[in-house]
Amino acid sequence: MMKIKAEHELLLCLCKPECTDSAIEEARRHITFIDNWNRFAWLANEHGISALVYYNMKKTGLAELMPEKENYILHSTYLKSLSRNTVLWEKFNALKKELREINITPVPIKGMALERTVYGNKGLRQMNDVDILIERDRCMEAWEYLLTRDYDHHLIKSPRYRKMLPWIGKHLPELYKNGISFEIHHSLFDNVTVEEPSPMQHFLFLVKHLDYHETIQGESQLRLYNDLVMMIHHYGSKILNDELFVMADAYGIEKELNRKLSLIQNFYKIPTDPSLTSLVQVSDLRQLSDLRQLSHSEHQRRISGSIVSESDPSLTLRMTEASRRFLSFLANPKHNKPAYTKRKIYRMKIKAIRGSRRKYNFVMGDIFPSAEFMKRRYGLKNRFAILLFYIHRMGKILWLIPV
Repeated sequence: MMKIKAEHELLLCLCKPECTDSAIEEARRHITFIDNWNRFAWLANEHGISALVYYNMKKTGLAELMPEKENYILHSTYLKSLSRNTVLWEKFNALKKELREINITPVPIKGMALERTVYGNKGLRQMNDVDILIERDRCMEAWEYLLTRDYDHHLIKSPRYRKMLPWIGKHLPELYKNGISFEIHHSLFDNVTVEEPSPMQHFLFLVKHLDYHETIQGESQLRLYNDLVMMIHHYGSKILNDELFVMADAYGIEKELNRKLSLIQNFYKIPTDPSLTSLVQVSDLRQLSDLRQLSHSEHQRRISGSIVSESDPSLTLRMTEASRRFLSFLANPKHNKPAYTKRKIYRMKIKAIRGSRRKYNFVMGDIFPSAEFMKRRYGLKNRFAILLFYIHRMGKILWLIPV
């Protein structure tokens, strides 16, 4: 049986771009049924939206309905986010100034770009690091130049990787300076060059990034869905038009886009352009809308926490897998089971690498990393132990055999 508790509904209410009277009234109704404010504060933190939740509760006068302890916790997180975002922006500007010395201009993406545009530069978009985009042809030049300017990085797994870093994954090894992490992305989409993304391209990249977290890493935060919601609200028809699906198809993420828009339409109650209705799968939305009506009836009977009526569990069975996973992540955003096996993920990673030689070097470097890497990775001290772990890692060869 799938359930969405009042605390989950409240989080979704407090993530909306605009605090309308109806949204405030809905939030106030959900507050009535919150019986564990400690878990509510914990969930807000796990989803990376504590700052946004506090800001909207304070703005709407709902904060006074929250216990003092949790109010203090969320307020503290908001202040920390505001302070950290200020520091991150200063560090980004310092990095940009350094890279201009070699005529490279980094482009901010993800949180760095969204905080000052769609979130209004209020500390509401919590960030952990600085994400930038630099064209593939010059990203290694930028990365190596920053190493000469007191930036550092963790040990690279294998010497084989040094020359092919721009072709592995989506970003170079993280750089660190003064406790701040910097990620230099060299591409947003497989086999597509994007030097400075338009709002639509950035939106699709965030869809792809969110889907990666859910399917590969087994985690999903409302913070990442909020990015999409805030961009829809801010850019409107500059994103939501017929070209969006054409571009998504060209980037190979049309299904992912469809799923995310469907979830946003229902759970956030954010409508897309009417002209796109026929393109977005809406059957699941009707079922989930029915479930929400049932949920409200349950609230009226003072039965807190269920979106599913006990009298009609068949409605649950008709929900799509995307909705099931969203509800699962909503209750537990981290440490969920990935959608694919380790073997499948490994093969997908290799497939994304261009060129047979690079694929070969990646596999050999992964199975036989440097001895120094082995020591740090497994906490080893002698050569015999390292040899045993090399033999252990050879098991990955089995993942390369087609099934």
